[in-house]
Amino acid sequence: MKTIESSDLLFESDLIENNLDPKKSAEEIITPTPTPYPWPLLWRTILLLLAFLALGVCDAVKGPTLLDLKDLVGADISQISFLFMLSSIGSLVGCFTVGAILDRLIKFRYLILASCLVIIGITTSLLPYSPGLLLLYTVSFFGGFGSGALDTAGNVLLLDIWKGRESGPYMHALHFTFGVGAFLAPVVAKPFLFNADPEFKDSNSSSSENISMSYQTQELDSIWTIKTLYPILGCYSLIISIGFVLCFLIDKRKNADESDDKHKKEDPSKDDSKDTRKRILLVSLMSIFFFFYVGVEVSYGTYIAVFSVKSSLAMSRRAGSDITAIFWGTFAATRGLAILAAVVASPTIIMVSSFICCSIASLSLVIWAEASPLALQVCSGFLGLGTASIFATGLLWFESYITITNRIGAVFTIASSAGADVFPIIVGQFVESHPMVLMHLLLAVILSCILVFATAAVVGKTINKLNAEKSEATESLELKL
Repeated sequence: MKTIESSDLLFESDLIENNLDPKKSAEEIITPTPTPYPWPLLWRTILLLLAFLALGVCDAVKGPTLLDLKDLVGADISQISFLFMLSSIGSLVGCFTVGAILDRLIKFRYLILASCLVIIGITTSLLPYSPGLLLLYTVSFFGGFGSGALDTAGNVLLLDIWKGRESGPYMHALHFTFGVGAFLAPVVAKPFLFNADPEFKDSNSSSSENISMSYQTQELDSIWTIKTLYPILGCYSLIISIGFVLCFLIDKRKNADESDDKHKKEDPSKDDSKDTRKRILLVSLMSIFFFFYVGVEVSYGTYIAVFSVKSSLAMSRRAGSDITAIFWGTFAATRGLAILAAVVASPTIIMVSSFICCSIASLSLVIWAEASPLALQVCSGFLGLGTASIFATGLLWFESYITITNRIGAVFTIASSAGADVFPIIVGQFVESHPMVLMHLLLAVILSCILVFATAAVVGKTINKLNAEKSEATESLELKL
């Protein structure tokens, strides 16, 4: 009894010393108090989701409206496809700019994001009002600048918002809303598209001239053209930017100096450990991976409507828009399911499942893409299913090895933008005369992605092994001391 009493006294004295109530039971003290859900963080996350919805719809709308843009300026597909190159170059500049300055200007990040949305809104509204190719290319460049900056800063901001918590579902939700925007783009665009099918086929130069003239006639007779569609989408981006300005004003009152110090201390770019070369190699491999993946995703989403019209299927423009909607629809729906999958499955399992779906879909498209409209619809839907979760899963997988800063995020976004630049240009040069180039390139790139990711997984395991050895060495040294 004396031993028990003495231990009780010791326990009670410890409680008093630590300002705890000695009347509470040991079980109540040992059991941690449930942490309340961080609702302010959720509100900011929702705002970020709405921004990526705008990003998705503004980027993807160019695909189903590409033929109308072509007729509007009197150009052909190979010429109009260069707007994707200029947009991607602008995206590269935007990524680089944000990656270089945002880690030093953390307290201005919401204002920077608001500026990106303003740029996207203005350039989207002006795009169909460009009277010639030169101005069209210029507007596309600045639109790409805003998109690249928003993509880089948005992904890193979400990881930072949920730092120390489970960020997987929120990251998938972020890319889910981008997919929703990409899905809504062809659906919303369909009523605004010019229907040339009853009288004209895009098979030769004379018919193309007739279509362009007929488009100008429809433009005068109706407001249901892309000159109305694009400003509507641009206004949405401008409205969302107001929310980020409010976040900036709220943070300005709270003084973000402590946050700046925290980011400076946690910046892994200053890590002088022995595995720096392994980390650089892993960043490089994942950059190549994102280059391939985003390139093929953008190319397929952009040119599948053109493929539907120009291939032996000879579908209408609106039917081609429906194919695009099927791809982006399954893409968006699968990203929604990935939010739940991230709760129960690891990024590696999700990535392997995505690769299996992509491999089956790309091989099937090589074989049956021109077999029938139904085959193209089914295969496009299955490809959307496979590609949906790859980007977000890749970021989460990488985050388990190395913390993603704005600089690393900028590297990934630059690689992604480069892919979105190179691949559409390549496909755009051949898709009219050789439509199946799109499908053959798709299969080759999917197989390349699998090979690069497998190599990155080996490097990642090496980094984990080195980290484990350092931890053991540190613990052994502490025990000796």
